[in-house]
Amino acid sequence: KRQICYLPTGGGKTRIAAALFSVVESRGKRAAFVCNRIELVQQASAALSAHGIRHGVIQGDNSFSVTAPVLVCSIQTIARRGMPMVDFIIVDEAHSCAGSEAYRDLFARNNNIPIIGLSATPFSKGLGKHYPAMFGPMFESIVVGATIPELIDGGFLVDVDIYAPSEPDLTGVKIVAGDYEEKGLGEAVDKPRLIGDIVSHYLRLANGKRTIVFATNVAHSQHVVATFQESGIDARHVDGYMPEDERRPIIDAFKRGEFSILSNCSLLAEGFDCPETEAIILARPTKSLIRYIQMAGRALRPHHSKDRALILDHSGTVRRLGFPTDELPLVLDDGKPKPKAEERDKTKVCKSCFAVRPRNVKACPVCGFEPVPTPKEIEQEAGELKK
Repeated sequence: KRQICYLPTGGGKTRIAAALFSVVESRGKRAAFVCNRIELVQQASAALSAHGIRHGVIQGDNSFSVTAPVLVCSIQTIARRGMPMVDFIIVDEAHSCAGSEAYRDLFARNNNIPIIGLSATPFSKGLGKHYPAMFGPMFESIVVGATIPELIDGGFLVDVDIYAPSEPDLTGVKIVAGDYEEKGLGEAVDKPRLIGDIVSHYLRLANGKRTIVFATNVAHSQHVVATFQESGIDARHVDGYMPEDERRPIIDAFKRGEFSILSNCSLLAEGFDCPETEAIILARPTKSLIRYIQMAGRALRPHHSKDRALILDHSGTVRRLGFPTDELPLVLDDGKPKPKAEERDKTKVCKSCFAVRPRNVKACPVCGFEPVPTPKEIEQEAGELKK
C-alpha cells in the first residue's frame, strides 16, 4: 500500500498518474493527487486536463469542483481544512514527505488505502522510516520505471556537457542538517568577482541559450541578474515571496523565449517544466544529492531546439557529487544513522578548457588536453629481501 514510483525528471510521472486515475474513475472510486506548491497544483491540473481526466482542485481560494472523482490538492490546504474521503492517493514530489508533519498526518489518517509517491529523488532521509501513529513505514518499496542513463539511451532525455570554471571558497561555512548553512553560504558566494565570472563564462560557453540560474538566496539571485543586465543581457529574477500575479508573467515570458536568463534560488528546482531550457548555471553550492539532481534535471528534458544540455558549475557541486546522469542510490532510507562516507572528488576538471570528465578518463574529451604527471623522486632504503 505504500510504494514510490521512481522516474527521472521528464520520465512521465504525471502520465502514470493520469493512467491510474482513469482506472480509478472507471471503477467509480475517488482519488487525490497531493502537491506541495501552488505552481505544482496548477501544473498537475493542466496536465490532467490535457489527458482528459475530470478533476477538481482544493487549493486555497482557487478551489473548484470539490466533488469530482479526482482531486488535485495542496498539502497546505488539506492540512488546514481536511480532505474528502478518497480510495487512493498519489503524492507528487514524494521525497519531501518525511520531513513534513502535514504529510505524516495525511499518511496516518489514510493508513487503510493505497498511497503511491512519485519522485525523481526517492532517497531522502526517513522515507522508509516507521513514524508514530503510522502502522508501518511511510513507504515500503521503490518501483523503478527507468533510470537516467536508460532514458538518455532511448532519446527521452538529453545528455549533458559540464564545465566547472570556478568554485567559491567555503572555508568556515557551517553544515546544518547535511547541507551548507544558508546565511554563511550567501556571504561566501555573493561577491562581485564570483558573479562576474558567472557572466563571463556564460558569454563564452552558453551565449544566447535559454538558461536557469540557481543562486544561494534572493539577494544573490538579484545581484546575478543585475550583473547580467549591466552586460546587456536580458535576465530576470523570481522568488517565492513575489505575488503570484507578478511572478507568473515572468515565468511565462521565459517559457515563450522572450528573454534568456531566469534566476532563482530554489523556486524552480522541483516540478518546473520548460523543455526549451538549454543550460543550467549552478551558483549555489550544495552537499544534497536530491537538491543537485532536481536542479540539473530542469535542462535534461528533450526539445527540438537542443541536442544536449549544458551545465556551468560555479559551486563545486559536480566535483563533490559527480555527474547528474550517474546511476543513483535507489534505496529507501530507514532513518537510522549510516557510517559517514569519505568525501572525495567524483570528477576531474580540465585545466585547459574547464570541461568536467569522470576521474578515470585521462585526456579531456572536449579539447584533448592531457596533464603530464610530475615524476616523483625515488627514495631508496637499504634492506634484505625475504620470502
